[in-house]
Amino acid sequence: MNSRQHLLPMQAHALGAYSYLVSMLLAFCKRRVHLSLVTFILQGSKIKNMEKTLKCAAPISCPIVRSALLLGDEWILLALRALFRGPLRFDDLQKQTGAATNILTTRLNRMIEGGLVEKVPYQERPPRFNYQLTRAGKGLFPVVLELMRFGDEYLQCEDAKPVRLRHADCGKLSRPGQTCSECGGPIRLGNVTLEES
Repeated sequence: MNSRQHLLPMQAHALGAYSYLVSMLLAFCKRRVHLSLVTFILQGSKIKNMEKTLKCAAPISCPIVRSALLLGDEWILLALRALFRGPLRFDDLQKQTGAATNILTTRLNRMIEGGLVEKVPYQERPPRFNYQLTRAGKGLFPVVLELMRFGDEYLQCEDAKPVRLRHADCGKLSRPGQTCSECGGPIRLGNVTLEES
């Protein structure tokens, strides 16, 4: 048996954030999935075309599996992190994520197809667009906060954090989570500012 064939969530983090996130989400469905199969499935852009392949791994009826198929890579999470600050042009989004042009284009198209992002024209000739989160995209803010909290607690790094959270209600910096670490008030997209470190 290949040592990567059955992964437990904490073993997978060594394979990168992408692999770790997918294995963690699928573990909640009480399934252990071959990593190469999951990687193959997540490289597609349309979830509905993956149902036949996915049945052998985990049921598409599981909402965690459907979410993992849409969100299951680091580039989408980095794009979400950047877009939580507000609408961005492609070049600005590329600078904030560090993604290559082809990778960012593919991920943005996947996010648009998934209903997380919309393109809004800001110039007609030549046509240029801002990318902004839809209601569904904004609904992922608590999920990203929890991923930040998990990374802070269990995947510590010596480097400075790229983003800090300033809670508008109390004006203080907060650790990631659903409530402010300083005042205990709720943290929502509308009452927090994501600041560069």
